[in-house]
Amino acid sequence: MFKFLSGRSGSRSRTSSPLGKKGIKMTIDIPSYGGVFMTQLRVDGDDGQGPTFVDRELSGELEIWLPKGYGKRRCRAIRMKLRNVARLNMGPGRGWEEDCLFERSTEIKGAIVLEEGLQSVNMLLHAEIEGLHAPPATQSVITAFSPMGSRTASPVATPRRGRSPVGGVSTNSSSANGSAANSVHMPDDDGIEAPVPNAIQPSMTVTWSEPVTHTDDEVQWVKGTLSTSRTVTLLYNPEPSNGVSKLDEGRSGDVPGLGAFNFHFTSDTWTVCAVLRINLSIPCPAPATTIYFARVLLEQRTDMISPRDDPDFAEPIINKTNFLIWEKGIRPPPQRPTRDTPALWRGTEAQGFDIGGLTTSGVGRLPNDETGRPSTLEGIITPIKVRHQLIAEVWYSVYGEDVAGNPLDTPGQGQLRMLRVEKPVIVPSCAFIPDVVELPSYESHAFDTDPCPVCKLRPEDQACRTCMLSSVPHPRHDLDPTRFPEGVCPRCEKKFITDDITGKWADCACGLSLQQLESRMGAILLDDGPSPPPSGTQTPMKGEAERERERGRQR
Repeated sequence: MFKFLSGRSGSRSRTSSPLGKKGIKMTIDIPSYGGVFMTQLRVDGDDGQGPTFVDRELSGELEIWLPKGYGKRRCRAIRMKLRNVARLNMGPGRGWEEDCLFERSTEIKGAIVLEEGLQSVNMLLHAEIEGLHAPPATQSVITAFSPMGSRTASPVATPRRGRSPVGGVSTNSSSANGSAANSVHMPDDDGIEAPVPNAIQPSMTVTWSEPVTHTDDEVQWVKGTLSTSRTVTLLYNPEPSNGVSKLDEGRSGDVPGLGAFNFHFTSDTWTVCAVLRINLSIPCPAPATTIYFARVLLEQRTDMISPRDDPDFAEPIINKTNFLIWEKGIRPPPQRPTRDTPALWRGTEAQGFDIGGLTTSGVGRLPNDETGRPSTLEGIITPIKVRHQLIAEVWYSVYGEDVAGNPLDTPGQGQLRMLRVEKPVIVPSCAFIPDVVELPSYESHAFDTDPCPVCKLRPEDQACRTCMLSSVPHPRHDLDPTRFPEGVCPRCEKKFITDDITGKWADCACGLSLQQLESRMGAILLDDGPSPPPSGTQTPMKGEAERERERGRQR
């Protein structure tokens, strides 16, 4: 379901250790291809306590592979760590700053024996995702350590663990910069610490040891430190059930000259790079009014504060970017328009022939994830906060009047005015499209029923059933080593690796064409033409107005 988050090597991030191709290899597997859902926090208005902070759990496993003939190896510790680092450009005076926002880890300490073949370490981290720290009663634990790919029993010295009780875990706390003043402590059994949502918390490490049962001459030690990494992606979704977000918003009002106006924005799949339908209705503009141009922008604002600064007193670095979503007509020059300036609608008292109202609609698309960013949800503590708003603008003039509505010294086309309407919106991540979030129908997929021509296994027997259920789907790795050195069928393995030829995410809104997104919105007019006017409004007369619009297009 989440193959859009997979790396170029497939759903599993494989990073070889420094020992090379023939040495120990390690792989980190995380459910949902490393995607962590950032949902909208519920606000309790009755008790006045503000947002309810939700516990964040990150589960996964570390796979350790020793090639055949390598022999057993012993290591002193296995550590799983979740680390969040912010690297910010604070301007010419300060330059680049890199800070560790938080660090959470769990560790096995002791003489751990690694067998030939594949073995896994399951872990569960209660992650403080961007400042949302876990409840004090929760613990980060390693739930199992077990060899895989072999039918033989495990050696006595191989540790096997269940969930460790609270009393059996020792906790060491330290801040990211080594200061003891910001350390985090686990609460006593009889008390509960209140969460502190306004501060980015430092690290916490949970460790324990087991007795050594092997001597030095039995198993060789692993030399050096082997490491691998896996990127964790945060996915923002304001939809409470983690489903598909929809947009159905409007802005209306009344201004001199234009009269009543109404903007309506709709999208049945509202994300980064979504398709947006815009409807503009001005039912009764004044006869002396000329409407030249209309457009809709998406304003993206980022507020950046360094973790080293006090958020209560520091001035954020603000950056605003406007993305053009839709436009209609030709934008007039800044100076006073003339009779020959192309217009969408020109009233009878403005040397035109249009009567009745103006109704138009169109389709636009939000920027993709190369420039567009999802909105930061309320309650998230992060150095960079992103906010969005839709901006609708209409350029018009009133014959014989200046911008303030006062008469001009010389009769003629009025001075140029602009109507500006703002609508704040929350933009979810581009990942939350129906193809990813919603389960597909069985009728839409053709399943292979023939056995694999290489390993001769039927499709229902090709997937691994020995690893934890939360791990990403992968082929079984316990095949005959005489035929398959790594225990994996190369043909079956390809079924579990997503195609990433272009290096782009294919299963998100950014990877879909405009036609594919428009097909989901049956009510959208694909030709960007004007919609039929609503009942009760007059249709503008054909004539000089149409000729002006046509002349403007040719220019």
